[in-house]
Amino acid sequence: MLRRKNTVQILMFVSALIIYIFLFLVITSSANIPCNSDSDCPWKIYYTYRCNDGFCVYKSIDPSTIPQYMTDLIFPR
Repeated sequence: MLRRKNTVQILMFVSALIIYIFLFLVITSSANIPCNSDSDCPWKIYYTYRCNDGFCVYKSIDPSTIPQYMTDLIFPR
């Protein structure tokens, strides 16, 4: 009986692990967002965006290079 209980626990753990790995892969995958102009691209913090060849292209920005007045606009105190 104890062996069967351990087997069930192992199977439940493995299935939960597979679900979490799948969710992580879905969340981290990037999708190509179609656009006609720069204003069609969704805004992301610390990224610049452009519409290039009909798809949104994002480029990361180093947060330390953003001037203080702009960070106050994004994150009011």
